[in-house]
Amino acid sequence: AAGGEGVGSNTATDGAEQQQAAAAFARAAGAAQRGSDKQQVLVAATSNAQQCLQALQAAFLPYAVGHKAPWWDVVAQQQDEAQQHQDSSDGSSSGSDSEEVDAAELRAQLQELAADSLALLRAGLQDDRFPQLFDVELYGSLVGMFELNNLALAVPAPVARYKHMLLHPADSGVDVDDAAAALQEVQPLLEALGDDADAPAEGTGFYALQSCVNHSCAPNAAATCLPSGRMVVRALRHIPAGCEVLLSYIEEEGASLQERRALLRDYGFVCDCERCSAEELAGLLQQQQQLAA
Repeated sequence: AAGGEGVGSNTATDGAEQQQAAAAFARAAGAAQRGSDKQQVLVAATSNAQQCLQALQAAFLPYAVGHKAPWWDVVAQQQDEAQQHQDSSDGSSSGSDSEEVDAAELRAQLQELAADSLALLRAGLQDDRFPQLFDVELYGSLVGMFELNNLALAVPAPVARYKHMLLHPADSGVDVDDAAAALQEVQPLLEALGDDADAPAEGTGFYALQSCVNHSCAPNAAATCLPSGRMVVRALRHIPAGCEVLLSYIEEEGASLQERRALLRDYGFVCDCERCSAEELAGLLQQQQQLAA
């Protein structure tokens, strides 16, 4: 009996231990499953972040071709060049301490303005996945790139397109009766707008193709913006095969060599195109002739 009880007791104990082991295994399995789920979520989040980063890199490719300089440096340099040009025209001295302080203050003000603008942009996007994108130096370089590479454009205003659709429904495939009814309803608004209803929307845009084209003061092509907002580069004359397509970054017509080079200082290079080289050589020859005389 004692042996039986002992065997029975051991059997009960073993059963309890098995139940405890089974419960522990179940808890471990559950924890492992939860860990696996968390790992899957982490992998999914990482994959999503990588996809977003790849998308951002792809979106940035068109802008990678543009020359980049901090916006505050670009604007301040333009102010410096304008001041130096005015000083040289007036015969006054430049580079005074006060002018250097003014330039430094201007840069500081513009940098502060860029930081405030970036903070508003970040708050509006409400997306903190890529904090490295919200660096003020990177933001300033992108704005500076736009400052140097933008192209003026004018596109028809939405009101003008809507007005044309109502006045010429056949051109737009609109039912004539529907157009007449809509025109009668919006006529007071169009009359209130007057000529402003037909005014185009003017602005500037960045185009990667234009930014890839080098400068010349004797350009063989010109970049223009179509009413659709698309940019085209048109040849100004016949361009033989193998010759480089060249645009002018400035208003070069009627400008002297010194004036053109002053305008081009914003872009960080001295133009040595065919026109500039010829005018520079002609100037040197004229100086030599004057010295010889």
